[in-house]
Amino acid sequence: MGVVKLRNETLGELIRRYRDELNMTQQELANRSGVNNKRISFLEYGGAPRDYAILQPIFSILHIPAHEVVTALANMKIHSEIWFCLLQQLVSSEDDISLAREVMAHLMASLDENSEVRFGKLLSIVQKGIGNLESRLELMDDAIMYAQRQGWQTYVAKGLFYRYLVERDDFSKMEETYQSGKQVLAYAEDLTCEDRVILYYKLSVHAYTLRKYNDSIEFGKLLLACDKTESTYKAYSILLISSSYYYKSQFELAEKYLNRIRLTRFPFLKDHVTFMQAKLHEQRGETESAIYHLQLCMESSTYQLNIVNSLLHIYLQQRDIDAAQHLLQGESDYLEEDFSNPMKINELANYYINKGKVMSGINRQKEAIDYFKKGISMFTRLTETDEALLRQLEQTRLNMISAVADGRNLTDATVVRLSQELDGYIVEFQKKSILKRALLTT
Repeated sequence: MGVVKLRNETLGELIRRYRDELNMTQQELANRSGVNNKRISFLEYGGAPRDYAILQPIFSILHIPAHEVVTALANMKIHSEIWFCLLQQLVSSEDDISLAREVMAHLMASLDENSEVRFGKLLSIVQKGIGNLESRLELMDDAIMYAQRQGWQTYVAKGLFYRYLVERDDFSKMEETYQSGKQVLAYAEDLTCEDRVILYYKLSVHAYTLRKYNDSIEFGKLLLACDKTESTYKAYSILLISSSYYYKSQFELAEKYLNRIRLTRFPFLKDHVTFMQAKLHEQRGETESAIYHLQLCMESSTYQLNIVNSLLHIYLQQRDIDAAQHLLQGESDYLEEDFSNPMKINELANYYINKGKVMSGINRQKEAIDYFKKGISMFTRLTETDEALLRQLEQTRLNMISAVADGRNLTDATVVRLSQELDGYIVEFQKKSILKRALLTT
């Protein structure tokens, strides 16, 4: 609006100035904002606001910039809850964080509530914000340093824990954020039991997503020792332990923890149990039973992509391209999910890799390469070297398929050599952290 901010302007003067600029009466503002006319008059004549729910619609109707609101509120004594509401608004926007820092300073100077209680609320607001991730991390770092200066060890621990929860939102830095999360373990004893349970669970999921199955099992067992309730965290941790043992090829332990899940009171785990049972049937070579259990899961599960990937893996192993194509026809159903966490993104990447293999099986090579690249690039940007290696991998796959089609069996020297060559390319990708999460079945 080009309005020049007045020095030491009170909240009432600010509201009145913007209302006058719009040629709006108090009654008109009351009608549009839903705030009582007497309350608006009270504010304009210097009255202190009681809560932000009254102020927010007024600021919105008058289009008063946040920095002017903060300056005006700083000139009067207000309850800390108003500062909390402002902070919540600021950390959920993409604006410069300097204003959020100023609000944080006013919050910590407030005298109407225990300072440590206020600090706990502040950490929670920054952690749950939906604004720019880097800005939220900077605010969290400011808060942690403040707690360190005050000697609040409990809140240093809580701040580092919440910082890790914020960092986990950046799925492009999975390994870095995992190492950051592990550093919080040194402060675990300063966290509440509830926060420790969440930390162990988040780290267990994180480790599982990175295929660090030993770590996932370790964190899951720490949670089981810490959580004396029958929480959903405990139930899912048992499932993670079972799944991790499965991918470590320790199938008896996988089944042991799978049986333990059956004893929990959470019916929503039924599909997960059936899915893992199918994987164990597949491992024992009971392919038809595995397919049967997976198809049962497809009928009842709300999240189907991991089931689809497992079925595609079996069909591709059996070279049953017709069954794989038929499964792909239902893509519109199982790709409607919200792929907003690392494990689901991992499944989606794996799906595109599997779809690429199916395209290769029906000689649609360009589409195969496109799907391989789509799956891989969900976690990393491909270099020219990566793309060349990907083309070599696909050519080797085609040569192996061709050799088998010519009548050579899987023990033939040529097929064995090509299979080893193919495995070599996959290992190269894994070393480069390109296919680590996407190519192997999860």
